[in-house]
Amino acid sequence: MEFKNYESFKRALKQTTKETFALACEAFGKEGLSGFALFSDESAMTMSVIVNTVEYLEEAVREYPEEALYYKFTPDEWKDDAFASEYLDTLNDWLVEKHEELVGHAFVEHRDIIFRIAVEVLEELKEENLFAGTNSTFVLLFAVSDSFDEEFMLNNFKRLNSGDLLVEYEEYIDAQEIYFDDEED
Repeated sequence: MEFKNYESFKRALKQTTKETFALACEAFGKEGLSGFALFSDESAMTMSVIVNTVEYLEEAVREYPEEALYYKFTPDEWKDDAFASEYLDTLNDWLVEKHEELVGHAFVEHRDIIFRIAVEVLEELKEENLFAGTNSTFVLLFAVSDSFDEEFMLNNFKRLNSGDLLVEYEEYIDAQEIYFDDEED
């Protein structure tokens, strides 16, 4: 499928996100979900859905209690990092095609638009109460692999989550910041 523009890509991503969330609820139960994320790479060549469950998170925290926030907020560590991936094939084919067409500033602009769209889709679905009925510690995220942009992460998290989760996420970011600072040395 060739998308006419970013708006048609956004509509398709929103529909796909609804469908994959419904599948996650069917597979794990709505209250059994502890996290749902749209996930991309630095090049915006892929979009995937990652889900976590309360049970899977509890197991990780039991095994590594000092890393509880890491396991709660790091989609790479969640239960299924390619949930219902076939639902995103058409979107990903288009992302790869677009990536191959773009260089320099045009690529950066495209990547920023794709990332913005992903956050907007989650935000709109949250406002439409798609995620209502999940447990009180449910985390909704957009994340980018191998990236640590504190401001980007915090701003998006605040758009998608509230309450005590914000305090925990800020603690998580502070801990990750130390880790990333150590890597740079």
